[in-house]
Amino acid sequence: MFAKSLECRYPLRKLYAGLAIGLFIVGETAHAGLVVGANVNITKQLGRNTETSISVNPLNTNQLFASDTTTNIGRYSTDGGLTWRTSNLSAVSRGDVQTAWDANGNLFLTRFGQNSDLGVEVMRSTDGGVNFASIGLLATNNSDQPSIAVGKNSVWVTFRDAVGNIVAAGASVVGSVVNAFNALQTALSSSGGNFGDIAIGPTGQVAVVYQNGGSGEGSDMIKFNLDSNGLAAGGFGAQRTVTTTNVGGFDFIPAQAGRSIDAEANLAYDRSGGVHNGRLYMVYVDETVNENDDTDILLRYSDNDGTTWSAPVKVNDDATTRGQFNPAIAVDQSTGNVAITWYDARNSPTNTTAQIFGSVSDTGGSSFYSNVQISQGTSNANLIDSNFNFGDYDKMDFAGGKFWRTWADNSNSTGDNPDGTLRNSDMYTAMVTFTSDSHNVPEPASLTLLGLGLAGLAFARRKKPQAA
Repeated sequence: MFAKSLECRYPLRKLYAGLAIGLFIVGETAHAGLVVGANVNITKQLGRNTETSISVNPLNTNQLFASDTTTNIGRYSTDGGLTWRTSNLSAVSRGDVQTAWDANGNLFLTRFGQNSDLGVEVMRSTDGGVNFASIGLLATNNSDQPSIAVGKNSVWVTFRDAVGNIVAAGASVVGSVVNAFNALQTALSSSGGNFGDIAIGPTGQVAVVYQNGGSGEGSDMIKFNLDSNGLAAGGFGAQRTVTTTNVGGFDFIPAQAGRSIDAEANLAYDRSGGVHNGRLYMVYVDETVNENDDTDILLRYSDNDGTTWSAPVKVNDDATTRGQFNPAIAVDQSTGNVAITWYDARNSPTNTTAQIFGSVSDTGGSSFYSNVQISQGTSNANLIDSNFNFGDYDKMDFAGGKFWRTWADNSNSTGDNPDGTLRNSDMYTAMVTFTSDSHNVPEPASLTLLGLGLAGLAFARRKKPQAA
């Protein structure tokens, strides 16, 4: 009614209003993409924090929980990550902490047990990370890199066991009730695998991924197994090779010269119910030529539970020959959008320092928005610890259009690291808000020719898929 009155009675005002609306909407679109919030030092403590994990409550994105392998102290936030408090999580552990928050309000955590034998423990909090209690000890000795995932009605943990196999166990979850974990089951032909990850699909299917083949530098293989029945009888199916990679299990690069990196394959399922529901994503690291230290972040996806995979899509958009490593991935289950973050040496002339970068795909992984720098400062892992550096991994989470990544940071960009600048690292995070182009498409009648032209220019800013 209002638009019709303008058209009939005030033709000039219609033109001006159209121009204003067009410019306003195009202004929104021009800013569509990733907005990085302030960097926050979570720990602010002497000593180092490395190999970090963060999770967000999908029902309340103001609730966050973060921890790290070095100190094993848990910290929770009730204001979207601006301020943090210490939980009751015991610091007595050998580390490798990872977390996951389900839609029932259960916050799950896995790590090595409270002793020195590298057993794998699972804990749970029902009050947002304030208090934790142990709910299972899945192994008692000599395990490595436990990873955890939640689905609609289950929680699963995978790790390398004492004899070198990739194993996993799951438990059913009904509201606040978590039943006992089932017996450990072995991923077929996984002997010698490590650096694994796990994801749960929309029907309860369970996927595991790991490196298998080499323990040093050079060509390696990323392997995959699927348990299509989840908690029901059946176990994991045959092993499949997803891809080869020039990044071995211990690949030394200038930005992580002491610890080395691995391909760090990570998985995420789309359980959003949207157009890509059931799509399985895998992010990993590859080197353009073996031992040239030019590593990239690549993504593949599968629409048949890992039977076949897409060609790789390069996520980092720099034009340098420097390194990217330690990627993390998460799917916003409210939209199906995919976020990926990583350490990036693109701005380091010597390829030795790193910042945190990230991007989002709202096209099911076929293209990504232009990369954004998330960390304000630049960190040098080789000054943190000559053996540990940044560590093997850091984790992230994505819900309600916002994602968080934690990372080891010794830049002291916020001025509150008690160790000072470029010494020991604190655990940092930042909230990144994503606005999709599709959320800013106006009605055709609302755009003037000028608006259409500017909208086209804004849309052209999107990054096209890159050949790997």
